[in-house]
Amino acid sequence: MQDVQKKEDSKGKEGKEKLVVWSAPLTDHDADAWKPIFEKFEKENNCEIEFQIVPWDNYAEKYATAISAGEGPDIGYMYAEMFPQFIEMGAVEDLTPYLEKSGTSDNYLYLDDAKMMGGIYGLPIEAANPGVLYYNKDILEKLGEKPPKTWDDFKRICEKATKDTDGDGKIDQWGLAQGLGF
Repeated sequence: MQDVQKKEDSKGKEGKEKLVVWSAPLTDHDADAWKPIFEKFEKENNCEIEFQIVPWDNYAEKYATAISAGEGPDIGYMYAEMFPQFIEMGAVEDLTPYLEKSGTSDNYLYLDDAKMMGGIYGLPIEAANPGVLYYNKDILEKLGEKPPKTWDDFKRICEKATKDTDGDGKIDQWGLAQGLGF
């Protein structure tokens, strides 16, 4: 992401360039999954990566506020609906010239999904997950349900399984969750 206002603290330890990376809490093991990738990148590029997991609560609003203040990430996980606002602000960079120069655009199977407003503003990381549906037998049993046979049954059971289990006003158990391949 480009800075709307220049960050003052872009140096890490030993004067190395510091890159701030934001991600939503996609799994319980995000930091562990990214650690070897970041370590390799740091070594190859003589930089330091500061990885921050940003909670889902008001995720898009936190991004907008931070970017407007010049305090957003250098690299971040965003869902597609967030991009137009940040493209209009000049806060995300068109990756087209970099991909053309590197000749790597053919390596990205779902690159067309990142094209919008005349450029390529991100690299999809979730599109290649297998489309396999799993269910938790214990949860279905507690709900008094059997595995769904129709999409209407599936939707009804997912809604029934979505619950605030501790009474704090926030959903703790989702009837459907998109998983990641790590």
